[in-house]
Amino acid sequence: MSRRRPTQPLLPPSMRGGLPTRPPPPAGLVLAAGASSRMGRSKALLRLGGETFVERLCRVLSQAGCAEIVVVVGARAAANARAVPGLARAVVNGDWRRGMRSSLRVGLRALPPGPVLLTHVDRPLVAGETLRRLIATPGSAVPTHGGRGGHPVRLGAELRPRLLAGDDRPLSAILAAARPTAVPVTDRGVLLNVNTPAALGALRARLTRALRDDSKPAEG
Repeated sequence: MSRRRPTQPLLPPSMRGGLPTRPPPPAGLVLAAGASSRMGRSKALLRLGGETFVERLCRVLSQAGCAEIVVVVGARAAANARAVPGLARAVVNGDWRRGMRSSLRVGLRALPPGPVLLTHVDRPLVAGETLRRLIATPGSAVPTHGGRGGHPVRLGAELRPRLLAGDDRPLSAILAAARPTAVPVTDRGVLLNVNTPAALGALRARLTRALRDDSKPAEG
């Protein structure tokens, strides 16, 4: 009479074959399709500290761990697409006048399944540490500073079917219904939105003062 082998416990796919595997990091998605009407010129091409807004956002997303980065362009598509650095790729939203949800759908369709770190090109000063904390947070998440929610936001994979729907319900309403995790940060850049010449001038002046203060010799 043959002896029966003990039944092996059924392990989840991430545990089979030894140590658990880490889930892939979120992709990065930068929305840069709008007309920049209040700024009067393309916000993607604005320069700050030797980089354009779009270059800086793609760099910090890549350094934080996003393996794939997509930039959605629409108005001024050719010029903005040429400005996208080689570590990202541009996709065109020909229907950009329909608004942000339209560009979000185009960007999500260009990315593989999974979570996404979503930001707008007029929010250039987010810190790398903020991005890393969002990457480490499961599901959907929103960074907060002083009790206020900001960007980028982490869109969990479970939200993708809803975000790909053809309606134009604001992303803020969809996120609120999903009850995302709040991630408190000291990074004021999550609240900064540079969409007028006055806001750009104030930001450049602030950075100039910060650089001047850093260059002063220490007293004592």
